[in-house]
Formats: sequence, C-alpha cells, structure tokens
Amino acid sequence: MFVLLALALLSAPYPEDDPMSLSRALERLPLIERIAAEEGAPSSFDPKTAAATAMVESGVGRNERRTSTVKRRSKTEKGPDGEPIVYAFRDVPAQYVGEMQMGNLAGQDVGLKAVPMYRRGPDGESYRVSWDTTRSLLGDPELAYRLYFRYMRRYARWHEWEPRWMALTWKAGPGTAKKTRAVLEDEPNLPFLEALDEAARRFGITRARVYLERFDRDFAKIERAQREENETRFAAVGDKIGRVVLWPVKILKGWLA
Repeated sequence: MFVLLALALLSAPYPEDDPMSLSRALERLPLIERIAAEEGAPSSFDPKTAAATAMVESGVGRNERRTSTVKRRSKTEKGPDGEPIVYAFRDVPAQYVGEMQMGNLAGQDVGLKAVPMYRRGPDGESYRVSWDTTRSLLGDPELAYRLYFRYMRRYARWHEWEPRWMALTWKAGPGTAKKTRAVLEDEPNLPFLEALDEAARRFGITRARVYLERFDRDFAKIERAQREENETRFAAVGDKIGRVVLWPVKILKGWLA
C-alpha cells in the first residue's frame, strides 16, 4: 500500500503553484534551450544557468505572489508629536512575479509598461505600495524565460553569458556586475566570491553573496542529476548491447550441447 502511494505521488503532476524543485528544473531544460536559441543566446550559453536561477528564485510558486506589509507616511495627518502618522498597508502583492521572479525595473528594461499599484489610505489619499508591471508572467514560464533572455541580451556586456555573472546580473543588476568586474581589474587573481565581497565593501552591495552561494549549490545539483541520469542511461544501453551480443553465443551453446 505504501509503495503504491509513493508511486502515485511521484507520478502526479506538479501543482501550478509548486516552488521549483530539482525534478522540475530538469524538465525545464529543453524549454530553456529552445527559448535561448530563439532569443539569440550564444551557443556557449549553459541552460543550467537559467534553471538554477529559477530554483533560487522559487521560494514561492509561479502562480503566487509574496505579500507583505508596506508602510507609508501620511500626506496630511500628523500625530501628537507633529510627525506624520505611519499607515500600514497589509497583504500588498510583491513586485516580483513569475517563475524567474522578474521585478518592475527588469520588466521595464525588456519593454513592459510600468504599472504602479496604489492603495487608498485612511486619510483618503492614494499611496503607491507596489508594482504590477510583470503581472503577465504569472503562470507563464515560457514568457518568464523569454523575458529573462531579453534582459540578459541587453546586459551581455557585463555577464558575457557566464553562469555566475548571469546570476549576479539577474539578482543585483548590471551595475553590481560592472562594479565587481572593476574589483577584478584591480585584483585579477581574486576569487569570484571574494571579489563580490570586496565590491560589497566598496559600494554597499548587500546579500548578493548569499544568492550566488545558493546559485552555485543549485547549479551543482542540476549538473550532478544530469550526470547520474546519463550514467544510468549508458548503463541501460550497455546492458542491451550485451544481451544482443551474447544471444548468438547462447544459441551456439545450445546447438553444441
């Protein structure tokens, strides 16, 4: 019974709001490879880059949006201390949307129209609390990857289609990639993550290293899973070839017996 239940769970389709798992990342590789070719990525591009980025970004499902509480100072009302009253707007959808969690500015970079999201405060005034620019990416992984490649093509000068540099550009923007390269120009023998640390110290960049460490981990997971899958496939092919080669020998032994 437990075996049947396990098999059913393994064969069941992923719900559309599931976070990106390793299995789904492997399934996405052919889609990523096709879109990369259609969007003009060079042949040197490694599809595992986009799949690993999606794994890092997918703390939330593709059809969900993180929500948070956004605070804004009142435009008209003040408290007893004379300071503006702070309003808390709850359950505000995040600006980051879709399988690649593209945000407002990246969306504008690839041609989407900026769509601000407003809420009315207790004072009757309208406050911008988030952005709805990339809403079209909800539940549409193909569009999410397509716009990812358009963004990467726009800033190829700074990442040169190298996996770690692409992840850094996606997380922290081309400016951070440019500043990290400036550090490496000064200290060319510095390891990548140490160069990123130095760029963070010089320019106040935050949390990029944690993101890159997660990216390295997920990229390695995909690479290892691909290698194990290939080894299993080759072993199965070898077994088939062995059976074909040995079949005449078995027949001959039967005749001679």
